[in-house]
Amino acid sequence: MEAWLYGEGGGQAIAELLFGLMSPSGRLSESFPLRLEDTPSFIHYPGENHKAYYGEGIFVGYRYYDYRKMKTLYPFGYGLSYTDFEYKNLKISKSKIKDSGFLEVEVSVTNTGPLGSYEVVQLYVSDKECSIPRPIKELKAFDKVWLERGQTKKVYFTLEKEAFSYFAPRYSKWIVETGDFIISIARSTEDIRLSKEVHVIATDELPSRLHVGSTLREWLEDRKGRKVIKRLMKTFRINPKTLKKDAKTNIDAWRAAQDIPLKSILEHIRIKLPMRSDRMIHYLLNHVKGRSKKDK
Repeated sequence: MEAWLYGEGGGQAIAELLFGLMSPSGRLSESFPLRLEDTPSFIHYPGENHKAYYGEGIFVGYRYYDYRKMKTLYPFGYGLSYTDFEYKNLKISKSKIKDSGFLEVEVSVTNTGPLGSYEVVQLYVSDKECSIPRPIKELKAFDKVWLERGQTKKVYFTLEKEAFSYFAPRYSKWIVETGDFIISIARSTEDIRLSKEVHVIATDELPSRLHVGSTLREWLEDRKGRKVIKRLMKTFRINPKTLKKDAKTNIDAWRAAQDIPLKSILEHIRIKLPMRSDRMIHYLLNHVKGRSKKDK
């Protein structure tokens, strides 16, 4: 048994655990790697010239191991017990919500083993698709419940906007993107028991960050910009499904085009435009940002 930071009552607690008077119920608040070389900061630490480079970004701890699909010696949230627990009947209050509302989550946990014990029920949220890299899943709530042998209890969680948001550097604020999220109930990051999916609708009006040099991808990621691009594609009869991979180069033409500035794309098709490409890009930007359309 390994124990640390247990204070004055630590000796008695360890004795009760060793002699089976109580069941272990603690959970790891960090991940134990298989090797030191597996840690997120191994390449960057101790740095050079008396400076350590914080290169992990948001991918620290279990977020790093999840993203890299790496096994650990003991994962975040892991803990042993002298008894067993069964998870069932995961329910969510709605399948679609606005980020200004809330989601209620309910799950039943049963002690199926021989001894009464605490169980730590962990709730993780996963964003299925995001415009910037996000962790595979994030711990958003947990609850520690006591269960006698054979007892079943319902555990409840309430998730609000913060559970689905991330910090967007280009807006300098926490935001939610409309999309599908996975709600997972787990015993650790590597022991997911039950999952449900919910669709979250963003309600914040975000200012456009588009500019003259923005790529097609950036226009498609901007809510108002995406509408403009769809109208352009309809006008010029461009169907992304017809832009298949080139047989010789194996290049996906549609995906490649998304990394090209829209201004350059407009220059390429300038003979079809009602105005010069440089005036056209400013006209589109004015439309997206709600300014007067002087170039119309």
